[in-house]
Amino acid sequence: MNETARSASPPIVLGARPLEARSGVIVLLTAMTALGQFASNVYLPALPAVAADFSAPMNQVQWTLALFLVVFALGQLVYGPLSDRFGRLAPLKLGLLVYLAGSIGAALAPNLAVLLACRAVQAAGGAAGVVIARAMVRDSFAGPALARVMALISIVFGLVPGLSPLVGGIATDLLDWRATFWLTAILGLVVFVGAIQLAETNLHLEPSLDLRGILAAYRGVLANRAFMAFALCAALIVGSLSAFFAGSPSLLIEQIGISPTEYGFYPPFAVSGFMIGGAMARRMAGRTSPAGLVCIGLAIMLLGALLLAVPAMIGTFGKYQIAVAMVVHVSGLGLVMPTAVAAALSAIRDQIGSASAVLGFLQIASAAAATFAVSLAQPHYPVAAFPVVMIAFTAGSLAVFAAMQRRSPS
Repeated sequence: MNETARSASPPIVLGARPLEARSGVIVLLTAMTALGQFASNVYLPALPAVAADFSAPMNQVQWTLALFLVVFALGQLVYGPLSDRFGRLAPLKLGLLVYLAGSIGAALAPNLAVLLACRAVQAAGGAAGVVIARAMVRDSFAGPALARVMALISIVFGLVPGLSPLVGGIATDLLDWRATFWLTAILGLVVFVGAIQLAETNLHLEPSLDLRGILAAYRGVLANRAFMAFALCAALIVGSLSAFFAGSPSLLIEQIGISPTEYGFYPPFAVSGFMIGGAMARRMAGRTSPAGLVCIGLAIMLLGALLLAVPAMIGTFGKYQIAVAMVVHVSGLGLVMPTAVAAALSAIRDQIGSASAVLGFLQIASAAAATFAVSLAQPHYPVAAFPVVMIAFTAGSLAVFAAMQRRSPS
């Protein structure tokens, strides 16, 4: 589709044409992408209330988080091939209905076992949103336009981890922990209503769906060095941010001594850097190569991580210093993430759904690995644990990207 056709922005109807870069469509795609992350993070402040309500140990309640991440990661590997074979809309609608059922079931759960099951259902449905939204964007845009749309989505998507715990805390305080799941159900319903008005964007369906074909598609994606360079880069920086979310509550509340309410404002402040980085990505798209943008962003991220780690090691840590350093770090992330995601998907001509699934799986797996690393290190190094893990994942991203770029075609 040429730019003149895009500028006309006709109404979106089933089977019409790939998506237009209109504000309503971008908001909807962003909401689709953020469904799973919102469901995971909005629930965090409710964990103690769930434990008290069900008279369950906290470590058992935390399985509702771990199980969600596992199913969410694996589910993305399923929706990618389905969307390549049957189109984007049918798997998306199915996933949204499953997500809605899981959310309502969790809100009504009579015990922890049912809540665990419903969280798995919720994650299985939510995985459709992030995979298929990215695939639909890749179907519809290319080059600088793809980078700009991805940057717009990433700005809002990046705010979800910071804002959703604050929303969940308010809902839990005003009502109860079940309110957080009613919020996810409402969001799922709104996205479903919007999704039924979208056009099908996959105009080149795969001829069949079989296990060999699925495995072949994934092998092809994994063998694409250009894709893997950007995909691994994006995954490792997600791990860096996850290390902050895993370690900062213990540090800020238990070590520095701020209140849980005050802590609720730190994640939103930190992820405001996404807006800075996303704005930079939009302005620089088309003028600087994707590899150049990624390297600039990773350098900024590494600086932010060092601003956290060095004071932690010499014993001069403070809450305001953490906030400023995280804004720097996340500003770099906001530059890297949309650029890397857009460049990774641009390297794939076919099996875009499968590529989007691999991209999402790698990111969730990296987040889980970083969280696990912090949980192991923090009992022994309560102050330095998560900054050091952030440095490791950011530096690892830069090293992997540089090594694979040297071995990939330009």
